[in-house]
Amino acid sequence: MDKDIRIKKGLFVIMTAQLIFLITIFCEIKKMLGDVNVDKLGFSIFIMVILYFILLCDKVKYTKKYFLTGNVILFLLIPLVVFRILTIINILLLIFVKQEKREKLNFKEAVKQLSVEKKSTNIKQWILMLILLVIYFGQNFIKAEWLETLSPIMLLIYAIGLHVVLMALAIWTFFDEIKEGTKKIAKNFRLTGRYMLKLLVWMLIALAIATAVSTLITRKSQSVNQQTIESLPLYITIPLAVIWAPFVEETVFRGTFKKIIKHKLLFIIISGSVFGIMHALGEATLVIALATALPYAALGMAFAYSYARTNNLAINILFHLLYNSIAVLVSTLK
Repeated sequence: MDKDIRIKKGLFVIMTAQLIFLITIFCEIKKMLGDVNVDKLGFSIFIMVILYFILLCDKVKYTKKYFLTGNVILFLLIPLVVFRILTIINILLLIFVKQEKREKLNFKEAVKQLSVEKKSTNIKQWILMLILLVIYFGQNFIKAEWLETLSPIMLLIYAIGLHVVLMALAIWTFFDEIKEGTKKIAKNFRLTGRYMLKLLVWMLIALAIATAVSTLITRKSQSVNQQTIESLPLYITIPLAVIWAPFVEETVFRGTFKKIIKHKLLFIIISGSVFGIMHALGEATLVIALATALPYAALGMAFAYSYARTNNLAINILFHLLYNSIAVLVSTLK
């Protein structure tokens, strides 16, 4: 067996143990950590998820420096004996790996290999897209007074039915594009991972700037949308944020918008802006709503940029799924 593969399996086992250790005894960790706050724990989980992703998508010999850096940070953040022993084992395993250089990722070449051929839109797809848009945006105009008249059972049936219909419509409308994009990902899995990691870095930088500006204006760290999501039980939050949102939001804001808006820059701006505004509904004033929309708009523009370059909806869904998974995990731990 190749030495790199053996080390990779060892790292995978140890990192899995670390992650399980942190999550399963989370309640006790808060007592044991003492002066280490929950944000540090959330940040540690975030680092581990990123390292997991790198481990799955690339060879250890090319990414040794990232694993060493990540493990040193984890060692300093989590002052637990068991966790630090596991971290030291990871570092010792990495010592046996010889760092190798490789050619720098050619972004244009990556885009070319992951791109899906553009196809003309037929009447059936236009009709399905219209129905999808009407239902998705129309739900926001349903009067709250009417919903309040429904019994809890009927309200639950309405909510589940609405989300199921939107999910089914989203997949039906863009089934061929998603299928073709999935084939491209399967064929170029490692390249997809490297491409997404590069995009993720720039997206997080843009998100940090937008969040800082938003917080400065609104004087609060969470939007009404985020508070609503965090108030829901996990058995609702996980399928809603990790499965439903990536499929429905990417097909609505990227898939349909790109079919309508042909100009790339205009598509990126409009798609991201509307995405941001839709996540800021319910705020007290227009100024707060616009400021709250900034971080979401930054995310939306990053997703739109990726889709404008590759025309691969499956990559967007996977990218959105990865981001939401990390967000839900960190939010749950907090």
